[in-house]
Amino acid sequence: MSITDRVERIRLNYVNSKPAISYERARIWTESHKRTEGQPVAIRRAQAFYDTCNELCVNIFPDELIVGCTGEFRKCGILTPEFSWTWVDREMDTFATRAQDPYEMTDEQRAFVRKEIFPYWEHKSLEEAFLA
Repeated sequence: MSITDRVERIRLNYVNSKPAISYERARIWTESHKRTEGQPVAIRRAQAFYDTCNELCVNIFPDELIVGCTGEFRKCGILTPEFSWTWVDREMDTFATRAQDPYEMTDEQRAFVRKEIFPYWEHKSLEEAFLA
């Protein structure tokens, strides 16, 4: 079985792409939780999932026939602050230079996440509930 030129282009693009962090899902999830304060947890989670599905941009990369991924980059890491954010806060300044699983993240992204996302999840994440 041979690989088509289109599939080979997709493969090479993926192999040669640097992984990058996307905070879009975390932004949408956080904004949804802010809007649903006081409602039952199940409703809040369902609304956040709905909002994420509704608002997260669908990118169509060149040569793709099946589209959709977790963020705006072909190789993408997402943030899930509702589960755990403290380790990300400690490590994200070195994401691009770490030996295992390096990810690109801009200064602007780090600033936004630290100002707009992480403060909301302080004392609310699953990790913090587990550790308590």
